Amino acid sequence: APYTAGQTFDASSRTVFNRLVEFDHGKTSVSPGLADSWTISDDGKEYTFKLRKGVKFAPTDYFTPTRDLNADDVVFSFQRQVDKNGPWFQYIPGIAYQYYNDQFGDNITKVEKVDDLTVKFTLKEPAITFIPTLGM
Repeated sequence: APYTAGQTFDASSRTVFNRLVEFDHGKTSVSPGLADSWTISDDGKEYTFKLRKGVKFAPTDYFTPTRDLNADDVVFSFQRQVDKNGPWFQYIPGIAYQYYNDQFGDNITKVEKVDDLTVKFTLKEPAITFIPTLGM
């Protein structure tokens, strides 16, 4: 199938990175991706993800992985999109993560490592679309 725009299942970004959750093909339901499981607090403001153990980074000619994916990687991946003063905020000079801002805005107040394979997101307000948005 050809790679098309971001609103389709086979969007080109799927060849670049995995997500915490993935959409079931042809459906609106999500299944575990990099996360094995997740829990949501009673107030809907905290989402805790248990990461899949043993996830490997893909090697390239210029990158040789030395360890498995862990919570630090997930925290970094989100923090670089939030921290406007961070060195990784603009992936091209003058261009930041517009998709992130459009989808999450300022609702994510904290992304933290609980342990090596657990990450917790804290939101300002409950968001029923949080889990599916992570799959996009």
